[in-house]
Amino acid sequence: MPADDAPPARNTSPKRRRTTRDESPAPGQSAPQVGSVGSILTLTEGTTFSAPRTPKRASSPIRELTQLCTARPPILQDALAMPTHALSPHVNTRLQALRKRTRQHNMEGYIPRCLKDALGGELAFATALQAEPIDDEAYDDGVDSTREDIADIVERVKAVFQGTELCQKGGKDENGWCLDVVGPLLELAMVLYGHGRFRREIVQSQSIQPAYLSLVLNHSSDPPRERPLFRKTDFCFSYSHLSPQYATLYERLRNTLVAHTTDNFTQRAALFSGVEVKPAGGSLAEAQLQLSIWMAASLRKKAELFRNTFGHESCLDTPAPDPAPAIDEGVDVASTRASTSSPHCPQRDALIEPAVTIIGAEHKLYYALVSGLSDPADPKGCTVSVLGPDRNLAGLSTESISGIFRLARVYGNIFQYGFDEDPKHGYWGAFLGPLLEEVARASNGG
Repeated sequence: MPADDAPPARNTSPKRRRTTRDESPAPGQSAPQVGSVGSILTLTEGTTFSAPRTPKRASSPIRELTQLCTARPPILQDALAMPTHALSPHVNTRLQALRKRTRQHNMEGYIPRCLKDALGGELAFATALQAEPIDDEAYDDGVDSTREDIADIVERVKAVFQGTELCQKGGKDENGWCLDVVGPLLELAMVLYGHGRFRREIVQSQSIQPAYLSLVLNHSSDPPRERPLFRKTDFCFSYSHLSPQYATLYERLRNTLVAHTTDNFTQRAALFSGVEVKPAGGSLAEAQLQLSIWMAASLRKKAELFRNTFGHESCLDTPAPDPAPAIDEGVDVASTRASTSSPHCPQRDALIEPAVTIIGAEHKLYYALVSGLSDPADPKGCTVSVLGPDRNLAGLSTESISGIFRLARVYGNIFQYGFDEDPKHGYWGAFLGPLLEEVARASNGG
């Protein structure tokens, strides 16, 4: 073959086929399908196509939070000033007393004065205290500590402060905030105000017993079916098995299931409150959803214990025979000398527990209470209201030294409410203590 007739050399560098707007298939032809770059798929009678895979849409926390109010039974997440169900005078009085109690020593007197020199001498705090000095009103003269205790407290505060900085600058996730900030902060509060009564429980991996969950309609199934709405939370508190105040009671309860979880240990522990953590920039709506589900299940379990122990016609469903405490009375310091040896019937208006959401360094306080019984014969059917956040406790943050002490004081107020044995003012004395005493008595045959 002459050289002039030789085919042109093929370019070894593949080029993408150029297309134009007016390029269209000839009549009777199908549009070509592009597979890999530079390849064209020829259609035949045997050619089949698969539907494109689309990622499953994640459930929206806001949508599920909205679903709670129509769930069965409902969980109502309301602002304090706009509850769906009007609170009875007894419940409202106790709630306002608790709110006032949580604010005790929040603006002044929340740092033991014996710590002042140690805080000022800590190099890790020098820049922070120069930028945001601690007012003299923040110090309380009524508490004294040994040198060793002072050093321990300062180290704990430093761990929270430096942990906050590390998590913020490093963009740590939820687990990082739990480990480096929230856990040390809760331990600090228990050292200062817990008196050995509470343990911090990590419940991130624990499930809730399905009987205490609300059901929502799953429209994606055919036909639509109800499904339990389950979300977990991060922390709660248990009345410590190691505390002399509760060790004997736990021994009498033995293997009685007194909590709403499926975990072998915590379902046998008396649980209190709940704390849900999100990283900086995390979803407050999701935190509220998780906290509300946890608190509703916890209160429903306690209501069931009460009904099974005291019967259907009980004072859980009737107002307290004695006047509820006045708001000013309800903020007295917890009485550790009060006795629950004289049994009395717990009251529904005392079944109120505080709980907390945390988004990064910011903490917000809520209050969970039973606001209705959809089925009087079934305490698991309680309508639970989670009210908050409490705007009177705004600006709670671990970004400053004073903020850490303010938060520790708020948690301390929550602890003191939880273990207060006074039958008028305290959660333990008015509700949980006598309830568990009677449960223990019944489980041991009287």
